[in-house]
Amino acid sequence: MQGGGGDEDYMSAAFVEAGKDQRPGLVVSHAVRAQRRLERRHNELNAQHRARHVPRAVVEQQNREAALSSALPTHNRGFALLQRMGYRAGQGLGKSGTGITEPIPVQPKADRGGVGREKEKERQVAERLRRRQQQQAKCSVEEYRTRVRNKLEDRQTEDDLRKSRGACEQLDQQKGVREPLEPWFWMQPEPDEDEDDEDDEEEDDDDQRSRLQKQEMLQKLTGYLRSEHFYCIWCGTSYEDRDDLDSNCPGSTAEDHN
Repeated sequence: MQGGGGDEDYMSAAFVEAGKDQRPGLVVSHAVRAQRRLERRHNELNAQHRARHVPRAVVEQQNREAALSSALPTHNRGFALLQRMGYRAGQGLGKSGTGITEPIPVQPKADRGGVGREKEKERQVAERLRRRQQQQAKCSVEEYRTRVRNKLEDRQTEDDLRKSRGACEQLDQQKGVREPLEPWFWMQPEPDEDEDDEDDEEEDDDDQRSRLQKQEMLQKLTGYLRSEHFYCIWCGTSYEDRDDLDSNCPGSTAEDHN
C-alpha cells in the first residue's frame, strides 16, 4: 500500500511540474508567426498578380524605349533598302551624307484630342492675346483723343465765358446797371495758376462736373446777352432788336457759327 501511494505521489508531482512549463507566451508566438506567414504569402501573390497584369501604357513605353535604344538589325527591310542605296551604319542620310544620323524622336500622344489639336489651341490663345492687346491699344488711343478733345473744348468754353463776362459788364454799365444779375456775370479775379494746373493731367468726375457747369454758365450768360442787349459774342455784334438778332445771327451756340 505504501509503495503504491508513493508512485501516485511521484506522478502527481511530475504532472504539476509539467504544467508549470506550459507558458502562455508560446501560444501567442505561434499565432504571430502564422499571421506573418499569411502576410508574406499575400504580398507574394500581389506581386505575382502585378507582374502578370502590367498596365498597357507601361508595357508600350517599355517596348518603345527598348526599340529606340537598340539599333536596327541588318535583316530589317527598311535598313536593307537603305544599304542597297549606299547607306552605311552611322552615316548621315542624304546623297552627301549630311542628313540626320539619329531617328526622329517619338512623341507619344496621351490625350484623346485629334492630331494638331495642341497647336490649334496655342494658335487660338495667341490670337486672343493679340486681339486683347489691339483692343487695349485702341482704347488707349481713344481715351487720349477724348482727353485732348475735352481739353480743347474746356479752353474754348473758358474763352467764350470770359468774353461774355467782359461784354456783359460793359453793356450793363452802359445801361446804368450797378450790379450784375448774377455775381459771376461780370469779370472775376483770375485764380492762381497753381490751383488751376493741379491734377491737370487726370480726367475724373470733378473735371466732368466742372465742364458741364461751365457750359451751363455760358449758355445762361449768352442767353442773357441776347435777350437784354441783343448781343452775340460769336458775331461780336449788338443788333438793333430781337427781330434783327433772329434774322441775321446764325444761332445761339458756337456750333451754329462754324
